Amino acid sequence: MQRQQKLESIHYIAAVENEMREADAAMGEAQAEIRIANKSGAKAALTKAFQHFNAGIEILSAQSDLDEVANSLLAQIYYWRARTTGILNEIDPDSVNMDEAIADLVKSTELKPDAKTYLRMGKIYAQQGNEDAAMENIKKAILHDFNSVAEHLLKTFASQESGEAEDDSEDAGEPIVF
Repeated sequence: MQRQQKLESIHYIAAVENEMREADAAMGEAQAEIRIANKSGAKAALTKAFQHFNAGIEILSAQSDLDEVANSLLAQIYYWRARTTGILNEIDPDSVNMDEAIADLVKSTELKPDAKTYLRMGKIYAQQGNEDAAMENIKKAILHDFNSVAEHLLKTFASQESGEAEDDSEDAGEPIVF
């Protein structure tokens, strides 16, 4: 029986990883469309990424008992779906509700607390004018992983001093593939 459960686990993890590869490809398409200022093409690619994130969430949510690997994977999917919402918000602010991104980030931290997720929430709250919630999440990020927060801040300061446009992410160019 335990062997059967292990095989089922491998099967659904592989299916989710396939969805994330597809989402990663769609995110790449969106970046290419953004570079050439094709908003409609970028929105279409981001919509495709959302479909793959949602499929991954659906696969994992159908499992009765998620192991540590599956929980980590689900946390990453929620994080990336929130990031996709943020990118879509930059392209077309009227088309998304950033509270949905916050809800995804909260789910992500419930499954697997992570400094970059708390920082992302802090940034969204700050953009919404909710300074208390922003500070609360930045403090959580610092408490969770001071070194990664310090590294992020140093990169931000360096990009501002050099006059380069900040890439707005601690994971720019990082593939979604798990």
